[in-house]
Amino acid sequence: MRSKGFSGGTAVLVMRRKLLLVGLTILILGASVTGFGLVRVEGSSTRSTRVTAYSQGEYITSVINLSVPSVLTVESSSKNSGLIPVYALSLVNESNIYLYAVRPTASSGGIYSYTNISGDYYYVVFSNVTPTVSYLITPLNAAVYATLIFTGIVFSIVGVVAVTLGVVLRTPPKPVT
Repeated sequence: MRSKGFSGGTAVLVMRRKLLLVGLTILILGASVTGFGLVRVEGSSTRSTRVTAYSQGEYITSVINLSVPSVLTVESSSKNSGLIPVYALSLVNESNIYLYAVRPTASSGGIYSYTNISGDYYYVVFSNVTPTVSYLITPLNAAVYATLIFTGIVFSIVGVVAVTLGVVLRTPPKPVT
């Protein structure tokens, strides 16, 4: 008497199709979430390298507007520089910049990091030649998007594993009778 239902080979075929379908779905979902996160992180960050002469030997960036708590990373070729609140720009000179400059959270080799700050600032540099200054503003909410990127990568890996299993899975050999 034969049992109703799938034979071993048919069951494996159905399982392969389901694994392929689920794997492809998870892979597409993971790639989409990763792409969305990357676009949002890149779109929420601001970069600039422009400095203009403010007065003789004094250079400033455009206004750095930190309307939401952010991480500001500045790279400057001059040690005689600092992040100055907009209201203090007219008060700053080469000998008193340290009085008005916001202290960086971390610094190393001409790179200064300011964490969890908000407000309007200029980065001011005192130099005999046009200095090189670049800055990157990353809002703290970008961490949410970084989590999305990580989740998307995990989903993509799971999707690839499921698709691979769906392709590699073989029909069990028929028993010898």
